[in-house]
Amino acid sequence: MERFAPWVRNIYVVTNGQIPYWLDLSHPRLKVITHEMIFSNSTHLPTFSSPAIETHLHRIPGLSKKFLYLNDDVLFGSEVYPDDFFTSGKGQKVFLVFPSNPFLNNHLLLPVGADILGLASTGL
Repeated sequence: MERFAPWVRNIYVVTNGQIPYWLDLSHPRLKVITHEMIFSNSTHLPTFSSPAIETHLHRIPGLSKKFLYLNDDVLFGSEVYPDDFFTSGKGQKVFLVFPSNPFLNNHLLLPVGADILGLASTGL
């Protein structure tokens, strides 16, 4: 993030409690969010289901209305800018994850903006 997206205001790492030893928890823009903080029903935990976790991301304290969501296997390989993801006139840009097929509605919408979410998996 520092190298390719320095404009990002906050970086939220969503995890079931696993924190890599190399993660600098003192970084002022980094916030670790545990599943317990965003799941209203603790009987649904533990979970490693990305869709289940994604449906609770809106409960992250302080998360902006516009944010980028990156799973743990996604990274930026070159500079990115806010206008790569959002336009002031038309709103968010949508990137299809799967090739567009007129017979299938199999794509993912990425909400975008000034915060980054990282979803940590068991493989961290």
